[in-house]
Amino acid sequence: MVQFDKNQSIIVSGESGAGKTVSAKYAMRYFANVGGSSEETQVEKKVLASNPIMESIGNAKTIRNDNSSRFGKYIAIDFNAKTSIIGANMRTYLLEKSRVVYQAPNERNYHIFYQLCSQHDNDDFKMLALMPPEEFFYTNQGGNAAIDGVDDSATLEETREALALIGVPEEHQMMCFRILAAVLHLGNIRILEGEGDTCVIKADDPHLCTIAELLSVDPTNLRTWLVYTRIRTVSEVVNKPLNVSAARFARDALAKHIYAQLFLWIVEQVNKSLASTGKIKSFIGVLDIYGFETFEINSFEQFCINYANEKLQQQFTQHVFKLEQEEYVREEIQWSFVDFYDNQPCIDLIESKLGLLDLLDEECKMPKASDENWLRKVYDHHLKKSKHLVKPRFAQTAFTITHFADTVTYQSDCFLEKNRDTVLEEQLKVLRGSEFDFVADLFFDEEDPRIKDNYKIKMNTAPAKFVQSGKKKTVGSQFRESLKALMETLNTTTPHYVRCIKPNDTKASFTFEPKRGVEQLRACGVLETVKISAAGFPSRWTYQEFFHRYRLLSKRHHVDKASVRKTCENILCSLITDPDKYQFGKTKMFFRAGQVAYMEKLRSDRLRSACMAIQKTVRGWLARKRYQRIRRAVLRLQTLSRGYMARIRYRQMLETRATITIQKMARGYLARKHYKVLRARIIRLQAFCRGRVARQQVEERKKFKSSTIIQAHVKGWLAKKRYDKYRRGIVLLQSHFRRRKARKELLVLRVEARSVEHQRQLNHGLENKIIELQQKIGELRKEGTAMANKVHEVAELKTQVEHLKKVADDAKTAAYQISDLEKEVARLKEELVVARQTIETKQNEVNELLSQVKQLKKEGEQARVDLRRSSAEHESAALTSEGDVQRRIEESTAPLRRDYEALQANYQKLLKNYNRLEQRVESYQEADFARQKTGGDGEDQGYGSQRDSERARRKSLEEVEWTTATGAAGEGRRRSQTVIGQADERVDGNVLATLQKKLRSLEEEKKGLKRSLEEAEEKISESEQPGSLSRLKGSKEQILTQELELDNRNLRKEVESLRHMLANTSRTDEQVNAMLHGQYDVLGEELERRREECVQLRSILASRSIDTGLIAKASYGGEVEIVNEDGELEMAYQSQKEANSVMLVQMQDMKERYETEANDRERDLKLLRAENDRLQDFVTQSASLTPEAKMEKMASMEIQRLTGENLDLRDRLDKMDEDNRKLKKAVAQLAQRSQLQADSTAQISGDSLAEVRYKERSWLGMLEFDRADLQSLVAELVLNPRVEQFNDFLPSTLPAFLLFMCIRYTDYRNDESLVKSLMASATKAIKRVVKGFITNMDYLSFWLANLCQVVNCLRQYSGEKQYSDQNTHKQNEQCLMNFDLSDYINVFHDIAFWVYESILQFIRNELSTVVVPAIVDNEGIPSISDSRPSGMRGRGASQPAKKSSPDTVVRLMTGYLRTLNARGVPEDVARLIFRSMSYYISATSLNNLLLRKELCHWSRGMQIRYNLSHVEEFLRESRLSPPSSQTQELLEPIIQASQLLQARKTDSDINDICLMYNKLTTQQIVKILSSYTPQNEYEEKIPQSFIQKVQDHLKKHRSKEEPTIMMNVDYVFPLSIPFVHSPLKLEEILIPECINLTFVKKI
Repeated sequence: MVQFDKNQSIIVSGESGAGKTVSAKYAMRYFANVGGSSEETQVEKKVLASNPIMESIGNAKTIRNDNSSRFGKYIAIDFNAKTSIIGANMRTYLLEKSRVVYQAPNERNYHIFYQLCSQHDNDDFKMLALMPPEEFFYTNQGGNAAIDGVDDSATLEETREALALIGVPEEHQMMCFRILAAVLHLGNIRILEGEGDTCVIKADDPHLCTIAELLSVDPTNLRTWLVYTRIRTVSEVVNKPLNVSAARFARDALAKHIYAQLFLWIVEQVNKSLASTGKIKSFIGVLDIYGFETFEINSFEQFCINYANEKLQQQFTQHVFKLEQEEYVREEIQWSFVDFYDNQPCIDLIESKLGLLDLLDEECKMPKASDENWLRKVYDHHLKKSKHLVKPRFAQTAFTITHFADTVTYQSDCFLEKNRDTVLEEQLKVLRGSEFDFVADLFFDEEDPRIKDNYKIKMNTAPAKFVQSGKKKTVGSQFRESLKALMETLNTTTPHYVRCIKPNDTKASFTFEPKRGVEQLRACGVLETVKISAAGFPSRWTYQEFFHRYRLLSKRHHVDKASVRKTCENILCSLITDPDKYQFGKTKMFFRAGQVAYMEKLRSDRLRSACMAIQKTVRGWLARKRYQRIRRAVLRLQTLSRGYMARIRYRQMLETRATITIQKMARGYLARKHYKVLRARIIRLQAFCRGRVARQQVEERKKFKSSTIIQAHVKGWLAKKRYDKYRRGIVLLQSHFRRRKARKELLVLRVEARSVEHQRQLNHGLENKIIELQQKIGELRKEGTAMANKVHEVAELKTQVEHLKKVADDAKTAAYQISDLEKEVARLKEELVVARQTIETKQNEVNELLSQVKQLKKEGEQARVDLRRSSAEHESAALTSEGDVQRRIEESTAPLRRDYEALQANYQKLLKNYNRLEQRVESYQEADFARQKTGGDGEDQGYGSQRDSERARRKSLEEVEWTTATGAAGEGRRRSQTVIGQADERVDGNVLATLQKKLRSLEEEKKGLKRSLEEAEEKISESEQPGSLSRLKGSKEQILTQELELDNRNLRKEVESLRHMLANTSRTDEQVNAMLHGQYDVLGEELERRREECVQLRSILASRSIDTGLIAKASYGGEVEIVNEDGELEMAYQSQKEANSVMLVQMQDMKERYETEANDRERDLKLLRAENDRLQDFVTQSASLTPEAKMEKMASMEIQRLTGENLDLRDRLDKMDEDNRKLKKAVAQLAQRSQLQADSTAQISGDSLAEVRYKERSWLGMLEFDRADLQSLVAELVLNPRVEQFNDFLPSTLPAFLLFMCIRYTDYRNDESLVKSLMASATKAIKRVVKGFITNMDYLSFWLANLCQVVNCLRQYSGEKQYSDQNTHKQNEQCLMNFDLSDYINVFHDIAFWVYESILQFIRNELSTVVVPAIVDNEGIPSISDSRPSGMRGRGASQPAKKSSPDTVVRLMTGYLRTLNARGVPEDVARLIFRSMSYYISATSLNNLLLRKELCHWSRGMQIRYNLSHVEEFLRESRLSPPSSQTQELLEPIIQASQLLQARKTDSDINDICLMYNKLTTQQIVKILSSYTPQNEYEEKIPQSFIQKVQDHLKKHRSKEEPTIMMNVDYVFPLSIPFVHSPLKLEEILIPECINLTFVKKI
C-alpha cells in the first residue's frame, strides 16, 4: 500500500473450520501493531475489540468447527498519510438467522446465548430470569451445550469489556441482554392446540410474562398476535387464528427478526465507534466470509454460502489465471498456456436471468407459491441445459449442484419462506409499542443498514446503487446485490489471498490427512497457481516506472535520450546476464520470480554507499566546527575563573574582619540578656511560691468552715428524720387504738340491734306514725306540684347563674384587655410623638452636619497650608478627632439602648399580664368548684379518703385571696409574684371588688336552690332504679375521658410552645429566663390541678342531669325537657369551653408577641455590633490618615448613619401606625362582643359563635412541621393511633398518606438531615409498634397495609415513568424534586416483609391447634367412620370432632379475610397470605398422616378428602384466592395422599400410581403404602413385594428427586409489594381530630 500507493484487500478463504476467522484476526492484529501511533492508540484498541463482539453474536459451534462464522464480513482499515490507523468500517453479509431457532445435533446456537445462560446465578442478571441452557428450547436442541476449553462466563466478561471500549454504555448493554433473554424465553412459550384448527397460549405462561416485562410490552397484545394474524382486504380487516404449526413458525420468525435487528444495531454501533477521524489516504480490506459448506441436510443458508464461495473463486480465477494469461497475450511475449477450472457456468446457473435466484423471486410473488412449484420450474429450465444441475434419484424435494469444491444436495423445503423472510406486522407493532425507547426504535422501518454507504473509499468505479422499490426485497436479491458490490470493491483494490487448509474433518489437533489437503488445494486452484507462478512472470514494470526507480543503477553510456525502452534494455542487460529471467513486452517489462528482489538489493546497496560518502564529509565538518568552538570557550572560561577567584579571596578577608567584630558584640549582648532572664525567673518563682503558700492556708480555712456547716446540717437532718419517724409511729399507734375502740363499739351496737327489747323500742309508736304518714300523703302531693314549679325556677336560676358567671368572666377579661390596650395605645402615641421629635431632631442634626462639612472643608484647606509648620498641632488635632468619634458613637448608641430597655420592660409587662390572667381564671374555677363541693354531690366520702382530704385543703369563694395569690399555688406562686411585683395588681382592684360582690350574692342564691334540690332528691331517692348508679358512673367516665383528652392535647401544645419560647430567649436576659421558668413550673402545677377540678365539675353536672331526669320521671310523668328546658347545662359547658378557648388565644398571642420582640431585639443587637465594628475599623484606619482626610471620612460616615437611622425611624413610624389601627379595630370588636354577650340570655350555646369562613387557596399536598416536633409527629402517626378509630369513616392507610405528606415537606425544603431523621424515627416507631402488638392480627394487618401504601406512595411520586404514567398533572407536579428515596423503599419493604412473616406466624399458631383435628381426625361422613370399639370411639373420635371441624378452619380463614379487607391490605398481598395458609394446611395434615399409622386406610382417606372439600370450596368462593390451578397445586400433596389411600393397589396399577401422584415424593408414597392398615375384613394388607416394585419404578423415573419425607411447614412465599396507583389527591386529605396533629400545618 505504501510502496505503490494503492488500496489493498486480503481475501481469506477455505472450508468451514479451516481457520479463516483466526487468520483474519491475526491479520487485523498485525495491522493494528504496525499501523499504530502513540497519539491514536484508542483506535487500534477499538479495531481489535470488534473481534470478540462479532464472534459472540455471529459465531457458533458446528459439527466441523467450534467457532464457525455464521455471517460474512469485510473490514476496511483506514490509514492516513502517515500510515497510521484512523478508523475502520465493517460490512456484513447474510447472517444465518435460522440457527437462532434450530440447531442440528452436536451443534450450538450463537455463543452470546450460552454466555448469558452462564450468568443465571449472578445477582446482576436476576431481572433477566435466566436458566441453564439445557432448559431453553432455543439452546438445547443440539444436545451438547459446552465446548471443551471454553469458559462462557469469562468470554462474556471479555465481550462486555469490548462493548464498553467501543462506546456502548452500560444501560444499552443491559438492554441488549434483555432482548437476548427475551428471545430465549420466546422459544419456551408453549403453544397448545385449541378448538378446531386454532391454538392458544395460557395467560399465566411465565415465559410470556417474563418477555412482556423484559421488553416492557403489553402481554395481552403479545399473547394475541402470537396466535392470530390480520388479513387486510379492500373493504375489511379480518383477524384469522393460526394453527399450531403456523403459530410456532410465526414465533420462530419473530425470534429470528429480533436477533437480526439487534445484530445490525451492534454492527452499526461498531461502525460508529470505528468511524474515521481524519482524512483517509488509503485502506486495507480484510474479507472473512463463510467457507464452503456441505452437511447431511443443506438448506437455503448453505445455498447462499456456497454461491458466495463460487463468486470468490471466480474472482480468484480471473485475477490469477484469466487476467494473467490475457496480459501475456496482449504484450506478445513467449508463453505456454496452463489449463484451469472455470466456474462461470455454475455462477450463471445461479444468478443469470431465469436462474435459480430469479425463479425463486418469481415464485415468491405468486399467490399460491410453494417449494415444489419452484423446484419443478428449476428442473424445467436447467436440468437438460446445465451440467452443474443434477436431479437426485430418490429425493422428490431436493436438487444437486456441482460446485467447484464438491457436489452438494439441497433440500428445497422452506426455500420460499426463508427467501421472503417475513414477520407478522402486528407482532412488530407490539414491539414498537414498547415503553423502552431502545426496543421501539429497533423495530421501526428504516433503510437497511447493510446497504448504507456510510463508508467512503477511493475507487476507480463508483459503488453499485441499489434500487429501492416499494416492496421489501427478498433475501436472495439482497445477497446477490451485496456480493456484486463486494466484487466491485475487491476489483478496485490489489487482492492478496490467504488459503486456509483444513487438516482433518474430526477437529483433532496435530492430525493431518494428506489426501484431504490435496483435495482442498486442487479445489481452490492453488496447484494451478503454483504452476503459473513457476512458469510465468509474476512481476512487471512499465518502461517509465522502471527507469524512474532504477536509473541510479545506470551509467552514462546506457542512457538513450531518444528511446526510454532502449535505455531500460541497456540497464537491464548490464544488471541481469541471464536473458531467460526477463522478457520485454510492448509496454511492460516482465520478470520471473526473485529478479525484482535482486534489483532492489542492488539499488539499496548503491544508495547505502552514497549515504556513507555524504555522512563522512558532513561528520568531518561537524567535528572541526565543534573543536574550534570548544577551544574558544576554554580560553574565555579561564579568564573569568581567575578574576572570580581573586574577588573571592578579597571578600573573604573583609568578611573575616567583620565576623570578629560581630562576635564580640553578640557575645556581650547574650550574656546580659541571659542574666536578666535568670533574675526575672527567680523573682517570679519566689512570688509563685509565696502565693501558693498563702492560697493553701486560705483553702484550709474554707474547708474547715465548710465541714462545720455540713456537720451542722447533717446533724439537724438526722434529728428531723428521727422526729418524723417517732411522730409517724405515734400516729399509727393512735389510729390502731382508735380502730380497736370503734370495733368494740360496733360489736356492742350489733348486739343491741339483735335484742328483742331494742326492736320493741324501735317499733314503739309505729302504728301512730303510719296513720300520720297517711294523713301527710295529700300534703305531699300538693307539695309535689309546688316542687315542680320550684324545680323549674331552679333551672332558670341556674341558667342565670351560669350566664352571669360567664358575663363576669368575659367582662373581667374584656376589662383587662381594654385597660391593657388603652395603655398600649397611649404608650404608642407617646412613642409616636417621641419618634417624630427624634426625626425632626435628626434632620436638624443632618443640616448642621452639612454646614459643618463645608466648614471642615475650609478648615482642611487651611490645615494643608499650616501642615508643614507644626507637627505637634496635627497630633493634637488627630487626638481631638478620635475623641469626637468616640463621643458620637456613644451618642448614636444611646437611643438604641433606650429602645432596647423599653422593649425589655414591655416584655416583662406582658408576662405579668399573662400570669395575672392565669391566676384569676384559675381562682374563678376553684371558687366555683368549691361552692359545688360544699353543696354535696351525694357521693361516698370514706374515712380518710383522698377526696375528703382534697376537699379540706380547698377554699371557698370567700377564702380566695384576690389581691395576692391563691392558696393552692403555694410558695412558688408567691415567689413569682414577688419577682414580678405587685404594682400592676392594684390597677384592677375596683373591678375585682365589684365582681366579687356580685359573685357572693349569686352564690347565696345558689346555696338556697341547692338545699331545695337536696330535699327533693331525698324524697325521690327510693324510686331510683338500680341502673342509675351505673349510668352515672358511665357518664362520669365518658366525660372524664373526653375532657382529659381535650385538655391533654391543648396543654401539651401550650407547654411545648412555652418551653420552646423560653429556650430561644437570648443569653442577655438570664434573670428574665429564670423568672419565666419559675412561673412555668407554678403554672404547670396550677393547670394540672385545674384540669382535675374541671373534670370533676363535669362529672357532677352529669350526675345532676341524671338526678334531674329521675325526678322528672317520678314527679312529672317522665317529661325531662321540663326540668332542663332552658338548656342550662349546655350553656354551662359551652361557657367553660369559651373560657378555655379565650385563654388559649391569649396564650398564643402572647407567644407571638414575645417571639416578635425577641427577634427585634436580636436584630438591634446585631446592628449595634456591626456599627461598633465599623467605627472601630474607622478609628484604626484614621491613625494613618491626614487630619483633613479624617474629617472628610468622618463626615461622610455620619451622614450615612443619620440617613439610615432616618429610614429606620420612618419604617418604625409606619409600623406603629399600622399597629395602632389594628389595636383600635380589636378594641372596637371586643367592646361590641362584650355588649352582645351581656345582652344575650337564653341563646348562649356552643353553636352561637361567629362563623369563620376560610379563603379559597391552593393546597400543595404536604404537611409543615418543625424539627422540634419530630418525635411528637411520629408518636401521633405511629405510636398513638388505635386501630378502632379506622373502622367506620377513616381509611386504614391514612397514617401512610400523612407520613408521605411530611416526607414531601422535607423534600420541598431540601433538608437532607430532616428527611433522614424522619425516616429513621418512623421506621423505629413502626418496629416498636409491631413488636408491641406481635400477637394482634388487627394491628399487624393495619401496619402491613400502611407499609405497602408508603412504598406505593414513594414509587408513585418518585418521578419514574413506569410508576407515574397514570398520575394526573397535579400528581406529577407533586413528585419528589430533590431526593431519591429508592433505598428507603427497600427499608420499608423489609419491614413489610417482617410484618408479613409475623402475620403468617400468628396464623400458623392459631391453625396449628385446629388443622389436624379438623382435616385428619374429623369424621365428617358418619356412615364410613372408623370401625373401632364404641368406648374407644367415644373417647378418641367424637371428642376431637366437637372441638374442631372443617367449619372451624373455614371460620378462621373467613375472619382472616375479613380482617385483611377491613385494614386495606392489597389484594395481591392478601392472596399471598392465603397461598401460604393453604400450603401450611397441606403440609401439616400430610406430616401428621405420615406419622400416624392407624389412620392409613381407605375410610380415613375418604374422610380427609371430604374435609378438604370445605377448604377448597371456601377458596373458590373467595375472590382473593389464587387461581384454581395454583390452589390445587398447594393442596395437591394431601389430596393425592387421601386418593392414594383409596386407590387400587395391584401390579397393573403401579404405573398409574407413579404417574398420578407426582406431588408426593418417593419416600412419602412408600411410607403411606407401608403404613396402610386394613380397617375390616374386606381390605387386605399391601404385600411388601408390591411396595418394592413401586419404589423401584419411582426411583427409575425420579432419579433427580430429593430424598425428603416430611414437608417443610415453615416455608414462606416471598413477598413482593405490587404497585397500586392511588387516585387519592394529597391536597384533599384532611387531618381528623382523633389524630392530634395540632402542631402540623397543611400548606
